[in-house]
Amino acid sequence: MIEVKNILHSLAVDHYNRIIRSAIKRTTRDRKHYVDDRLTNKIISDNKKINRFLRTLKDDILINDANTGENIITAKPENLHKYVTKYNQGFGESFLTSKSTKDILEHILYYESYEHWNADLFAAKLNIDTCLYCNRQYIQSFNKSGKRKRTLEFDHFYCRNQFPYLALSFYNLIPSCHTCNSTFKGKKVFTINSNLHPYREGFSNEVKFSILPKKIGFINGISSDYELKFIFKNEKSAFSKRAKKNIQIFHLRNLYKEHKDVIDEIIMKSQIYNKAYISALYGSYAGTLFSSPADAVRLVTSNYTDIDNLHKRPLAKLTRDISKELKLI
Repeated sequence: MIEVKNILHSLAVDHYNRIIRSAIKRTTRDRKHYVDDRLTNKIISDNKKINRFLRTLKDDILINDANTGENIITAKPENLHKYVTKYNQGFGESFLTSKSTKDILEHILYYESYEHWNADLFAAKLNIDTCLYCNRQYIQSFNKSGKRKRTLEFDHFYCRNQFPYLALSFYNLIPSCHTCNSTFKGKKVFTINSNLHPYREGFSNEVKFSILPKKIGFINGISSDYELKFIFKNEKSAFSKRAKKNIQIFHLRNLYKEHKDVIDEIIMKSQIYNKAYISALYGSYAGTLFSSPADAVRLVTSNYTDIDNLHKRPLAKLTRDISKELKLI
């Protein structure tokens, strides 16, 4: 579970502006025209509840919260949760999840029409290369015939089936692999109180991969002589409870047992290399092969190990934790 925080707010604002411009396909008009074009014209129903819902949504798109400076599209995870509470209490789940409400929201938010909110550019600007839930699979976008293509899927942290009004909220769109998004999570209900949100928190140093030796042969990288486990900084904390929920839902314990070959190599490397060796290696090639000590570490470990770059390569979190545990880095 990888955490990403850097420059997210500016990307959220850019996402908001892009939705509005692409929806009306003119860059000279402001956000009020977007809402008037796409939403106000729908407030013609005799159903007072629908009209009240649409007026509420209009205000939440147009007006930034006085305390946070955010709207329903740009709200951070903890503030997004406030909109969930507001809409659930104000309109009820049966209304919010009805087909008629979803049809109206699709007309307004265009989630299914990727070209309207430019999902490919969204993915490219995030510049996240692996699934944030599992850190096991690449999810890069790429160019094909001048167009951006995606291998990622966007998971809705608050599932779109139950919270359709958050379909395009920036912090509700989590870059993930198909396995995590569709196979494991599906329509399961996530909240920031029950699960880790990767734009808010990740395993970091609170949850680590660790080797549990069973026989002395583990020091030679013999897979059958050790087990892989998770260790928690504070086993009983609220954070650990949320982390355990993610581990369970995404089957991380069982999936990572299939990567023992990677651990075997790290164990063998720890018998050959150490921090002093890596430091000397960097000193020999600084300014030529290596621009920073992290480059030398990446050469030896075959992965990114600094906490801010774990999203760049699969199994980076695993590599970091085991390498540190074995004093390789």
